[in-house]
Parts: sequence; structure tokens; C-alpha cells
Amino acid sequence: MTVHQMAVWIFTTEAPYYLPSLLQNPLEEHAEIIDRVVFAEQPLGRFMRQQYRLFGPIDGLRMGGLYARGRVLSMLPPDWQQTVTGKLHSVRDTAALYDVPTEVVADVSDHAFVERMRSENPELILSVFCGQRFPRKLLDVPDWAINLHPSLLPDYRGPAPEFWALFHGEEFTGYTAHVMTEAFDAGAILDQRELPIRDDDTLHSLTQRLAKLGGEQASDILDRFPDAEFELRANPVTEEDYYPIPTAKQRREFKRRGNRIV
Repeated sequence: MTVHQMAVWIFTTEAPYYLPSLLQNPLEEHAEIIDRVVFAEQPLGRFMRQQYRLFGPIDGLRMGGLYARGRVLSMLPPDWQQTVTGKLHSVRDTAALYDVPTEVVADVSDHAFVERMRSENPELILSVFCGQRFPRKLLDVPDWAINLHPSLLPDYRGPAPEFWALFHGEEFTGYTAHVMTEAFDAGAILDQRELPIRDDDTLHSLTQRLAKLGGEQASDILDRFPDAEFELRANPVTEEDYYPIPTAKQRREFKRRGNRIV
């Protein structure tokens, strides 16, 4: 008897300092069911403006230095990357290590891409820091469309949840796996994992620790397919739960409260 092997597509971006470590676990544990990793990139200019708004000029340079270092390291052969730093700095190289194909898609709402995806019929798409909004016609293709968001939803919906958890002095944050809808971070909750926030956590260190937790969560979710029976919980979102990129005034208040970016 032939056993059906489900197909998973992961949608993400090629960011060198958090995502390779997050995706290491699910790629290592579940390469046999991951058909491909799709890089759904946002335009570089928009990404840079968002980073500037989040970090400001001085910390933006520091984070830019980390980003540039990661990019340089990602250009080295994978075995050199691991020799120099003990880890990979490229999602593409991490996927290649486990023979998972990758591709770049400029627009996930493009009709030709959606039709090709429909013809290949993945049962699950998993979104991890994807830079684009998923249209309904794409979300309707798989049996499951799941997003991983680094907060305990419905708290801190939006693009900078780690910043706001520190800003408000939360004792815990975490990761939420939720059903994807056309509205950001608004679908029913499948799974949540808590992470204590340390007194000495910076935005950078907290995001690094969350990446490890997110990778564990992604791998555990894939463990449960294709026979997953999730007990979905409501995600009662309101406008008050959504937090945008902080303003310059809010960044200054963040530091006044004793927080640091790096």
C-alpha cells in the first residue's frame, strides 16, 4: 500500500540573522515533506524604511552592521559559515543542506503563481516572516494555511511585537501559530508557546531567543500532519491589539524605560 506523503510549502524571506536559525529545526526534522521554501520578498526600499522606523538612525546602523555581517557570511560556502560561526547565515543554504528547493516570488498574488501552486496542490503552507500579504485565492489552495507570529495573540498584532512586549514591561511573550486570513494576525489560534522575558533582554536578544522557540513550534506542528486534529481557539482581535512600527517618540520612551535595541 502506498502511503500518501503530504506536501508543505514554507513562505519566508531571506533575512540572515534570525530566520536561518528559526527554520533550521523544521527543515532538519521534516525535509521529506517540505516541497519548497518560497522567498516572498518585499521591495528592498520598503524593507529599509521599515527597519529605519523601527530602530532609528543610531541603532539602525548597529542593526545594519549585523545584517551586513550576516549577508557577507551567507556568501561564504556553507561549510565555511559553520566553521567560522557554528551556524548557517542563509535560509537558502539551510534549505539546500536538506535538499529542499527554493524559489523567489515577486508577487504571491500573481495569477500564474497561484495557478501553478494550485496544480502542485500543497496541503499546508506555513508562513514565517513573509513580507507579503496573502490573497484569498492563494489561501484557498491548501487544506491549511498557518502563520507563525512572535507574540501571544491577540496581544501585539502587527510588525514589531517584540519591541512592544519590551516597551510595556511584559513578563512573558511567545509564539502563536494561527490560521491565516486576509487580515494580519487575525485567524483562529492553533498553538501558543510562552517565553519568559529576561531583565537583561534587548530587542535583539529577545528576537534571537524567540527564533529558537518558533523553530521548535514549527517542527512540532509539522509532526502533527497529515493527521492533525487541532483544537482551534478564538483570536478575538480588536483595533487596540494592533501595534504598528513605533514612532521616534516611542523609541525614545522605549530607551527611557531602560530598554535597548542591541
